[in-house]
Amino acid sequence: MGQDYTLAIVLSRLILIRHSPWLRRAIAVMTFVAAALAFPQPALAGISVTGSVTSNTTWAVADSPITVKGNVTVDAGVTLTVELGVTVEFDTGKVLDINGTLIAQGTSSDKVTFTSSAASPAAGDWGYIRFGASSVPASFDGSGDYLSGSIFQHCTVEYAGYGSSTANTTQAIRGVSSVSPFIDNCTIRHNADGGIHISSGLNQTVKITNNILDNNASHGMNLYVKAGSTFTIDGNTVTSSTSRGSNDSSGGDGIMLWSGTGAITRTVSNNTINGRRVVFATYQSSPRVAEAQAIGAPRFDLTIGGSIDS
Repeated sequence: MGQDYTLAIVLSRLILIRHSPWLRRAIAVMTFVAAALAFPQPALAGISVTGSVTSNTTWAVADSPITVKGNVTVDAGVTLTVELGVTVEFDTGKVLDINGTLIAQGTSSDKVTFTSSAASPAAGDWGYIRFGASSVPASFDGSGDYLSGSIFQHCTVEYAGYGSSTANTTQAIRGVSSVSPFIDNCTIRHNADGGIHISSGLNQTVKITNNILDNNASHGMNLYVKAGSTFTIDGNTVTSSTSRGSNDSSGGDGIMLWSGTGAITRTVSNNTINGRRVVFATYQSSPRVAEAQAIGAPRFDLTIGGSIDS
């Protein structure tokens, strides 16, 4: 008798559900919620970083975007690897200081991006990426192919140059302590100071190839190479570099190359400088200017809307 009564109640409830659309919808919603709660959901992508990187670290695409909330320093002897496809977003004024090695290698279809975290980004939002005295320069094999050391390849660097009131103090990529990363197939644009500033050490190899430098204040690239160095500046396009005060009364240089005394091996070829000049000089003393001329380039080599080869 008890079982028959229970069965009758179940049948009556089923009949009620069948004839009650709102009740069917309510049961469907509750079933969906229960299923969602039964399976843990993945966390939203994105991490924040600040402070020192003290051991070998990879910023992985699974954690992208990486937001630089405070200044980040890669310690000496440490390698920071940024995976292809990663976006690194910098908060206002923040910088990335490299005292070890930075490896940022994307592909033509999956770039590494260093940019602003602002909702409406603008030139000068964040600081720069700087290579210090203990950072590891790029090295190359006998054929000139990259072997190891710091590298930007298939990267975009944009909206840097925070706090720049005079030219050549907050370039987007700064090798300021006799260190040069390999920079290849990158786009460096919309920065409030120059795009690239490299000061190489003695007997170093500097290679900057196949890059686009667009809409940067001051120089597209500003390079100082020392005795015994070999530098290759090939296949770069510089557009719309603009004037930054009394040091740039010419309206901003496309590529500026400075050399010290001593033998230097250079290849400057296939570079297109739209609307700006190439300057090859060695400070201002007459012997050094003569030296620059002796290795095949005048102190000022200006082509508007054409190609620069030497």
